[in-house]
Amino acid sequence: MDALANLRKYKVSEKGFGEEGISIFDLVTAFLGAYLLDRFLNISNYLPGNKKKILLYLLVIPVGILFHYIFNVDSYLTRKLLEQEFNVYKAIVLAHIAGIVYTLY
Repeated sequence: MDALANLRKYKVSEKGFGEEGISIFDLVTAFLGAYLLDRFLNISNYLPGNKKKILLYLLVIPVGILFHYIFNVDSYLTRKLLEQEFNVYKAIVLAHIAGIVYTLY
């Protein structure tokens, strides 16, 4: 097992920690990447609204989902969002969208 696969094996889902779920490593690196982009390129200055940093971090998950969908990357979260029945992941994304709308006004 290579190092990256070893780091990505730790996952969390609605059932707790296990073999299937959202990779903790992926979440941490996504938010760390957003922090570093903002730290060195000041990308939050280009976002609308007066709560720019909050908006930046709220956009991390939806942008990741969009990229996974566009580039046809199979991930646990994307599969859960494309299921027919309502689940906790759809509720979380809806809360994210509500947070994004709230920070814009």
